[in-house]
Amino acid sequence: MSRNEQLAVRVIFIAVDHWPLIALKRSLDLPIAVVKAGHVIDVSPVAQKVKVGMTQRTALAKLPRLEIVEQDEAAEFKLFESVISVVENLTPWVTACQPGEMFLPALTPARFYGSEKQAVKQLLGAVKEELRLLSPDYPQACRIGVSEGQFAASLAAKLAKPGDMRVIPKGRALESLAHWPIATLGDPKLTRTLFQLGITTLGQWAKLKPGDVLGRFGSEAALLHQKARGLEVASARQLEQPKDLTQEWIFETPAMDVSSCRLPALALAQDLVKDLQARGLSCVRLHIACESENSETHERYWQFQKLRLSAEEITKRVTWQVESWLGCSDRPSAGIRRLGIAADQIMAAAGTQLSFWGVEPTLADAVKRLIPRLGAAVGESNVIRPVLKGGVGPYEQFEFIPANTCDVESPLQPDASVEQPWPGAVGAPSPSYVSAPGNLEVEVISATEQAVQVSGRGQLDYQPRWLKINNRNESIVKWAGPWLDSRKWWLDDPIRHARLQVVTARSAYLLVVSKGRWYLEASYL
Repeated sequence: MSRNEQLAVRVIFIAVDHWPLIALKRSLDLPIAVVKAGHVIDVSPVAQKVKVGMTQRTALAKLPRLEIVEQDEAAEFKLFESVISVVENLTPWVTACQPGEMFLPALTPARFYGSEKQAVKQLLGAVKEELRLLSPDYPQACRIGVSEGQFAASLAAKLAKPGDMRVIPKGRALESLAHWPIATLGDPKLTRTLFQLGITTLGQWAKLKPGDVLGRFGSEAALLHQKARGLEVASARQLEQPKDLTQEWIFETPAMDVSSCRLPALALAQDLVKDLQARGLSCVRLHIACESENSETHERYWQFQKLRLSAEEITKRVTWQVESWLGCSDRPSAGIRRLGIAADQIMAAAGTQLSFWGVEPTLADAVKRLIPRLGAAVGESNVIRPVLKGGVGPYEQFEFIPANTCDVESPLQPDASVEQPWPGAVGAPSPSYVSAPGNLEVEVISATEQAVQVSGRGQLDYQPRWLKINNRNESIVKWAGPWLDSRKWWLDDPIRHARLQVVTARSAYLLVVSKGRWYLEASYL
């Protein structure tokens, strides 16, 4: 047995299934999907046709009666704080991974309660009782796994039945991980490379020599190799912890709400990341502490899966923690006086290729630095960028997603539906200005001053002669269409539109008629 294997730490991993749905306090018995940036991140068990990772449009095509709700990350952590507090009342050293997931070393609770299984029973009962207070439907969503290392324990939790536990015997972590597919590592680029080499399971990956993995694939792959052997907790402590990797912010005026903490949190996060990069280090676990003016404190450990820790990820967790503390029943009696973040577990950084000959940062680099600052000032959900998604009308053919969820340096890959044929869609060229649906009502008038309408068969009852827009009449020189748009016939209020292109002496417009009313949808000049 190697030294690392001797140092492997037994871990209790606690996971709550469907936490995005639970945080929104939605029933798991209804077909509901939670989406982020247009993709499904969680779906209720009854919606079996819909899978996590699908686009919103594909999910609705699979299950038209599916209800779509947007993710609320702040609500997820704020509610999960109560679950973490319940666990902390029974045992110390709880570390949060993300809302819905946390872990802790098994040694202390096992000694206190007599064994690992007894400790897990106590934790499982407490978490289920807390979830029962949220709703009678939720207690069975909790699963607990125990094994060597956080990674192996998290997979053991997935194998547990809902509302139950799965304890991997000591020394059997490698065996329990062997059958899992290599994609479980969560690194698509490495997964593709290993597939080309014929490595398809974690067991095959774990058999490689650590030195060969480090030399061929780099330090990030070496960490994933140690995870596959249940050794990532031990490896995270292989470097001596510097005492000065701590950032602190003292408020001149105590902060009374989370908005006052966003910019200080971002400044602290950027300083810590810059300090780590200057030393060639990466942070695996972070300690965040808040202190009120009356010396009340709130501390939390956060575990990160990637070596390249970003300032945005740190800022999110600081703001979540502050918001949950200020909103919980045990909230401070005064405003926040101090914020502190510290790198708790570190490793050697994988390194990044710097610009040759000191080339000035690109525009994309400047945008990357600007996005978190804007997000801290106006809210992350308000800093957005467009992406094509496919559709009939010009306004439907794109959507806005949070800018911090994508790489601004590379173009976004639209889903496959963009290139699909859309019956009734207006062809090229694309309009230069697109208006929101129903934003500007217009009138289409015939030469005999009759209001022009479209029949159910897509025919105009009069030839269009005038367009009344913004209280002025424009003479229609040419026109094309109409194109019928009839969709979602199963709804109480189905979509029945028709579109018409008109050219006037002043400009060119795309018009849409709905329920007898004409609207300006887009203009071409």
